[in-house]
Amino acid sequence: MKKIILISCVAVIISCAKEKNADTITKESFNPMAIALNDSAVNIIQQSWRIGMTDSMANICFVFLDSAISIEPHYVVAYANKIRLQQELKQYNDAINTTKALLSIEKAPEYLVQLGMLYQLSGDTQSARKNYNDAFEIYTERVKSGCATNADTMNFFFVDYLLNGKSQTFQDIKSLSPQNCNYYIEFFESISNDPLLRKITITP
Repeated sequence: MKKIILISCVAVIISCAKEKNADTITKESFNPMAIALNDSAVNIIQQSWRIGMTDSMANICFVFLDSAISIEPHYVVAYANKIRLQQELKQYNDAINTTKALLSIEKAPEYLVQLGMLYQLSGDTQSARKNYNDAFEIYTERVKSGCATNADTMNFFFVDYLLNGKSQTFQDIKSLSPQNCNYYIEFFESISNDPLLRKITITP
């Protein structure tokens, strides 16, 4: 499960800066009961890394996460944890529907990438490509504007990798980010042999 969470989070950083800000907003803005329910689900998921995820554990997690979302319909962290659990359990159609619900709240490119990954895992490459392309257009605008964050730049290259493969992405890294090309290339080399990454990449 760690590997799946790692790759599903590569698109969101990969968003360590954004997630930290979101976490701060969450704790300050959302209902404490919703937060507690989400955290309870996360605790069970973390336990499953050691002992495995049973059906009863998964069902309890879904009850907690659905309850958190019911209390706070805009609680994106609970949606994200539900999607990751559904993905781990290979409930791809359910995860796609949950991601669409999340996108109805906030059309963030990270969620478009997540949706594309799920479509690709389910065998729908056409829909995967569409969502990857939609996210890539947003990241491209940010990078070209000169206002991209480090997370935006990493995500730009990550979606480039998913769409166009390793060789093209490395060319783009050298062209668009010569000062940091070694950092980005080393990162993608480190994950390039991951079986899950291969499954969600459209072009080898």
